[in-house]
Amino acid sequence: MEDLDASCTKFEGELILTDLDVVQAEYTCLRTIDETLEIVDNGVLVSLSFPKLTTIAGSLVVEGNAKLRTLNFPELTTVGESLEIAGNAELKAAMFPKLTTVVDGGVEVLENHASLGTCSSD
Repeated sequence: MEDLDASCTKFEGELILTDLDVVQAEYTCLRTIDETLEIVDNGVLVSLSFPKLTTIAGSLVVEGNAKLRTLNFPELTTVGESLEIAGNAELKAAMFPKLTTVVDGGVEVLENHASLGTCSSD
C-alpha cells in the first residue's frame, strides 16, 4: 500500500479490496480516501470495519462479497460520489450512523440479504 501517507491516515488514489483471504478485516488508521473505495469479490470476508474513516472523495462500492455479514463505518460522514451496496447475499448489517452527505451520485442498496432492505435514489 504505497499510496498510504506516513501517518497511515490518508490513502491517495483508488483503494480496491478484492480477494481478501481473511474472515475479519479492520482498517483502524484510515481517515480519508481521496478517490474511490471498492470492496468487491471477497469470498471469505465476513466482517469489515473502518472505525476512523470520515471521508471518501469518490464512490463507495461494496459488491459481490458472498459471506459478508457486517459492514461498519461508524465515523463516515461524506461520500463524494455514489454509494453502492449490492450483491452481498449474507449482508445483514451496514452501519453508517454519521453519514449525512453523498455529494454527486445516488445511493443503491440492492440484492443483499432480505433483512437489509433495498433503496435506490439519484
